[in-house]
Amino acid sequence: MEGLINWLKEKWYAIVAPLVIAAVVYSFGNSPGIQQLENITVDWRFDNLRDLFPEEISDDFFLINIDQASLDELGGWPWPRNAHGGLILLLEDVELDVLGIDIIFSDRREETRDRYLADTVRTDPENQYLADSLKKTGRVVLAGYAQAEGSLIDREGRIDLGVTRPLTDVEGDTYQVPGTDDLNRLLVPLPLLRFDALTGFTDTAPVQSGRDTRRYMPMVVRIQNQLYPSFVLQMLLRHWNIELEEVSIVIGESIRIPTADGEQMIPINDRGELLINYRKELEVDGISFSRLAETLYAHKREGEPLPDDFPDLAGKMAIMAVTVSGLMDSATTPLDSSISPVFTHFQALNNVLTGDYIQLADQNQMILYFILACWLTLLPFRTERILVMIGLPIISIVAYSIANLYCFNLENLILPYIWPTLGFALVHGGSIMNNWIQQIYSKQQLKSVFASYIAPSVMDQLLDDPDNIKLGGTRKPVTILFSDVRGFTTISESMDEETLVTQLNEYFGEMVDAVNANNGTLHKYIGDAIMVVWGDVVSQSKEEDAQNAVHAALSMRRRLVTLNQKWTSEGRPEFAIGIGLNHGPVLVGNIGAEQRQEFTVIGDAVNLASRLEGVTKLYHSDLIIGGSVYQLLEDKFLCRPMGNLVVKGRTQPEATYEVLEEIDRMEPEWDRRWVSTYSDSYHLFLERKFEEAINGFKICLEQKPDDYVTSLYLKTSQEYLETPPSEDWDGTVILKTK
Repeated sequence: MEGLINWLKEKWYAIVAPLVIAAVVYSFGNSPGIQQLENITVDWRFDNLRDLFPEEISDDFFLINIDQASLDELGGWPWPRNAHGGLILLLEDVELDVLGIDIIFSDRREETRDRYLADTVRTDPENQYLADSLKKTGRVVLAGYAQAEGSLIDREGRIDLGVTRPLTDVEGDTYQVPGTDDLNRLLVPLPLLRFDALTGFTDTAPVQSGRDTRRYMPMVVRIQNQLYPSFVLQMLLRHWNIELEEVSIVIGESIRIPTADGEQMIPINDRGELLINYRKELEVDGISFSRLAETLYAHKREGEPLPDDFPDLAGKMAIMAVTVSGLMDSATTPLDSSISPVFTHFQALNNVLTGDYIQLADQNQMILYFILACWLTLLPFRTERILVMIGLPIISIVAYSIANLYCFNLENLILPYIWPTLGFALVHGGSIMNNWIQQIYSKQQLKSVFASYIAPSVMDQLLDDPDNIKLGGTRKPVTILFSDVRGFTTISESMDEETLVTQLNEYFGEMVDAVNANNGTLHKYIGDAIMVVWGDVVSQSKEEDAQNAVHAALSMRRRLVTLNQKWTSEGRPEFAIGIGLNHGPVLVGNIGAEQRQEFTVIGDAVNLASRLEGVTKLYHSDLIIGGSVYQLLEDKFLCRPMGNLVVKGRTQPEATYEVLEEIDRMEPEWDRRWVSTYSDSYHLFLERKFEEAINGFKICLEQKPDDYVTSLYLKTSQEYLETPPSEDWDGTVILKTK
């Protein structure tokens, strides 16, 4: 046992450091900075290594190119829509399988609700000719956009997407899929066309981080709570003659399509997107719109044979798109910094038709492998040997680089490169520092002893500058927290002293951990109460100090819940606490006599914080903040007003609020609508609209009948409705007790 303990002491860094780096990666590995660097390495792999190991490329699609030659031949853009309709009819003779038109045939006249103009759209000969062409062909997919910047369709009620229907067999959270809840943001073909051709949505995946590079292709988009096929997916379904009812989707896993050649499984992430496996060797055959139209017209109307170099279009998919710079948005891909977006559709189609999918390595598995690799290269070796310390990480990083390239090219698996190599270098660089750390170990021990009595941040300041050890102080704006155990005297009378001290120390340990985790300075214990300050030694900003203080208070609340569950299971009494927070200018410094000093803060803001802690008893709350703190929270916390109070010892009223939880809490405990109803009712109360306030408070009590503050304001509103307060009443409550 002693040998094991000595080994652990010797190898503590080798064991702990990889775990620490792994925790950092788990928390920040997907940050924009790291992800941008990672994307650069992935783009380099696509651009420089893909053609070393070529894969099968599909030839089932081609491009009908609205290029400069077509514009010179047929005139400026946009063209009359019968030009598109004419080509659609001509394509019937070449037995084209599916035609996707990456042009949105909308009409700004749809903005109006005027029936006359709406009828004009429906009877427009150009639109009618295009609609007839679509209806006759039956194999065309039109483009739409679910998240348009402006509203091109403004109509009440549900918009009819014509023959385009939502997917029905969907598992998972559809609201993770990007889309829109506002039907007025839909940019879709005009009504005349929506009933003669399917619509596929050409929304692009938002930039994850780094350059504006298209890495993902949405396969579905969300319109309200339903999923609709993307442009690419709609073309594939027409190509395979698959109805939407046959398609099943598991969000975050795959899209399953039963085709004649077997089930197709398209991998998608939790946003319904396909990670595009770009192939540099993919060269899409294309033909100019004007040449295609002239050739087919001459063949059909004048009987001329098709030229020998005319592409065989039978059974293939085609996309008609504008590729002229200035008429289209330019897309950045790993292979090209400026290219027509239509080519990202072809890359995605090629991935699906050839089954050439690429995946991202599982982050959690990679973190586990990273920890194991660090242990294998640190634990068996003596780290004081310079050749081992330098040679091992270099050899390991080179080996990982080779494995990374192998997986990318031959296994279609993208392994992260930046954080594993950087983290590996940091861990091994830290092992070199560990020897130096051992030399100052005694000093660290001394520091840890004093840290038991003085807040760590305060002691760091004293060690850095001995001149700080002097009487006097400095005026600073700070945030002060007071917390107190409710009914502690009663609890102490029912317990023996040893058990009480044990439980109290356990309580203090959790509370101080919450304080330290949020950069607070523990100033003192006052019996069962504690006093904590932010901004006294080091301040990031007034706003950050206040927000850290509220985070600490909420953490204290949650930690106490866990403690109470534990104590209840052990047959010990539960604790209930009240927490008060205030912000304001105070005197900060070492105050006292030369024989004995205490680092503390004094001032009116401190007294008010203590009074606010006492107010929690009156309002049956456990966390109340003053208005000075509330103004610094920047809408990051869910709060509700408690009242304008004049606490004992003061003459001016203070706006007070109860903090309920963080706004971005993953699993919120409070209904935002309930809080909004309560707040509206409270302001109606202050405006002397007591009858309306009563109605609101009653609604709140129906959902939370035990809410004391709501009951209090309901009762007061009813009293004031019968006996109105004086004309100078402003809702202020004067408290007579602490």
